[in-house]
Amino acid sequence: MDVYAIAPGVITEIITDTKQGYDAKEGARNFKIVMYISKEIGVIYHFEAALDNDTGEALSLRDVRKLIKVRQGQKVDAGDIIGQLPFRKYETHLHFTIAKDAREGDNIPCPLTYFTEEKANEFNELYGNVYTYDSTHDICGNEY
Repeated sequence: MDVYAIAPGVITEIITDTKQGYDAKEGARNFKIVMYISKEIGVIYHFEAALDNDTGEALSLRDVRKLIKVRQGQKVDAGDIIGQLPFRKYETHLHFTIAKDAREGDNIPCPLTYFTEEKANEFNELYGNVYTYDSTHDICGNEY
């Protein structure tokens, strides 16, 4: 599956084995691409490829390098393919984070500020329908 840049930006970091995420404790090689779309806003793509469903093998470093379609320092445009996520088992997935400073994951800005009020309300309603475990907070962590 192709993974695309969400906006114009610069690739600032590529990690070929994060040692984090799905199957990581069993040796899966999950990888990460970080890009900045402004001076302060970073986008983190964490590819969790998992172990192969049939063989139980991890991706090789060579495999990971083939899946990463950008290089550190490269400028990209919105819609450019930056990487590929191979389907290895049903648990294979991608974490996508927008952070105020991609080096500090706890500084994530409220995503609703990027949308019109109408769209923000729609997203908040969807969030409320999906995440019912905490009905006292909205998508940005604000109390109702």
